[in-house]
Amino acid sequence: MTPPADQGAAKHRAASLPLDEVLAELRDQIASFRFVLDAPGTEEATTTQQDLLNQLDDYVLPRVRRTDSPLLVVLSGSTGAGKSTLVNTLVGARVSATGVLRPTTSSPILVCHPDDADWWLDERYVLPGFGRVLGPAPDAVVGDQLVIMKSEVLPRGLALLDSPDVDSVFEDHHEFAAQFLAAADIWMCVTTAARYADAQVWRLLHRARDHGATLGIVLSRVPEEGGEEVVAHFAEMLKDNGLEAAAQFSIPETKVSGGMLPKGMSDEVHGWLTSITEDEDGRAEVIRSTLGSVLDTFRTRVPELAKRVEEQVALRTVLREEVEAAYAGGLAELDEATRNGSLLRGEVLARWQDFAGTGDLERALQSRGSQAGHRGGRRRRAP
Repeated sequence: MTPPADQGAAKHRAASLPLDEVLAELRDQIASFRFVLDAPGTEEATTTQQDLLNQLDDYVLPRVRRTDSPLLVVLSGSTGAGKSTLVNTLVGARVSATGVLRPTTSSPILVCHPDDADWWLDERYVLPGFGRVLGPAPDAVVGDQLVIMKSEVLPRGLALLDSPDVDSVFEDHHEFAAQFLAAADIWMCVTTAARYADAQVWRLLHRARDHGATLGIVLSRVPEEGGEEVVAHFAEMLKDNGLEAAAQFSIPETKVSGGMLPKGMSDEVHGWLTSITEDEDGRAEVIRSTLGSVLDTFRTRVPELAKRVEEQVALRTVLREEVEAAYAGGLAELDEATRNGSLLRGEVLARWQDFAGTGDLERALQSRGSQAGHRGGRRRRAP
């Protein structure tokens, strides 16, 4: 991170550079520091650092460099919420696994128009840390790779990503879900009428709100009886949490066949996504809104990280001074003990007394004297 003394010069230099170069320089500075000292807030700072790097690599830099790239819609939610079913319904084919086993989405599935496939298969752009494999492979387990599926049902310029469950039993799925959220132009949260109040759902909604993502929220499996009250209560909760601007949809409880909802159930969601993609002004507004909101979050996230870096530097300075002071004190004590003879106290003195008191010293001297006399018999005696 840039030292305070150099911040003025850095700001002046940044003002004369293109935005992508400024962001690339910021990314390098964030990546250059390692939180090696265990101190309060270090774990949170490490998480913030990684979140910033992921968002810069996966979304901000690719979007700033290529504003004409396809929109990425990430569908996320808790286990069994029905996001994979919704993806299949939107594209009119079973491209993502559904079923009773949890979690069903073991690999992130990205569905796009065939004309956009080359863009998503290129690892230089969005989500560069993930490998690519061309589907169909809806049930494949390929680790940290995107399974790219083609669908002519989706309009050009739009891709749907079915991310792993946010409450998956696999730890890496949690990390993937958070990373995909940070890379989304539009984030769709899919939850159910039975689980919309779960803490995990609201943690992700708050994160999406704080990171400035354009939001769509789907409440699925709404019961016929009391469904209106459930939808109204959920809408009230969204308003209380500052999420009333999100696009809101509801899907009634129904029978799923072939991994898809009955015809017409997802028309509102499909129409909303299509209208954004086909309307140039609407598409540009989504990009401006999401990108601008993400960049705005950097105003607080980056200074907070810099504060943690300064705390690490200050702690390192204190530790170094304490070590140097302790070493200097020990060296001074050793020098004084050598001068006044106190170095021979304690164990060293006890060992000497033991050696001298047992007669070992006398025998050693006598042995040396007899050896000298023996050698002297053959040589001229010294005066």
